[in-house]
Amino acid sequence: TLGGVGGGGNGWRADPSALACFVESCFDKESGGFADTPGGKPDVAVTAVGIMAVVELKMDVDKYAGPVIKYLDENAKPQRADFNSLPWSFQVTTTLPSMFANLVAQGDSDSIGCRIIVGEGLNWVTRPAA
Repeated sequence: TLGGVGGGGNGWRADPSALACFVESCFDKESGGFADTPGGKPDVAVTAVGIMAVVELKMDVDKYAGPVIKYLDENAKPQRADFNSLPWSFQVTTTLPSMFANLVAQGDSDSIGCRIIVGEGLNWVTRPAA
């Protein structure tokens, strides 16, 4: 399966050209997404693994980037939350093996602090205000 290719296990030890052929066969040109198996139904998480495999295998990224971005824009189910008081929090929970999370914040100070918790891990991210 395509999900197994990106797992960092034995899949990467296989012939890179054979892996590239497999990755290409999992790409659905009509939707712009990747499926776990050739001819399968494209999926957001598998598409993320698929485009990472394209990069790692040094395939033609330009061939896939536009369609993949369009697919993810249409299928990744973005969410918006507006907060008028501090501190605020927003929780995203998934049972998927991978997911996209993109946080955009706007404020009126010189910096914005953010605490991101992933599983049991904790990461602080602070960026100067633009």
